[in-house]
Amino acid sequence: MKPTFQSCSCKGMALVELMIVVSVLAILAAIVIPRFANSDEVARTASAATSMRAIGEVIKRYQIEHGGWPSDLNRGHKPPELEPYLPTLDFNRTPIGGKWDFENWTGRGRTTIGGTPIAVCISLVAGDTAYFQRIDELIDDGNLASGVVQQYQNNRLVYLIEIDS
Repeated sequence: MKPTFQSCSCKGMALVELMIVVSVLAILAAIVIPRFANSDEVARTASAATSMRAIGEVIKRYQIEHGGWPSDLNRGHKPPELEPYLPTLDFNRTPIGGKWDFENWTGRGRTTIGGTPIAVCISLVAGDTAYFQRIDELIDDGNLASGVVQQYQNNRLVYLIEIDS
């Protein structure tokens, strides 16, 4: 017996329809993927700003409780006095790269960009200037040359904790 072929009344997708669906999916992917890619940068920036604020508040609290400032160690090293206040924070790595650095510049003649003497600051050492700008916008006035958050030298973002007048 010879096999007979019957015409199929099934409807499938034509090549043109398939191309339209693929094109729509490609357009949607082109819109959505950059938003997800940028969300990682936004999260890191927000985390750095939150950490910077938290470290500043802890240092203020320490000064009030103890009448002095924590030890000024090399960048990446948490002052041991801050361990009870910040037990999980790693000073050796920030969310945007670089290291945290507590600086006690009291009496060392250092000044901010605007010429105001710095007493105590927490620095985020190294990082992209675009990150610095976004952090300044989250914490302060959005101007890296003024306010409590400033770019100091080219590779440091400084959060001024107390300013001598």
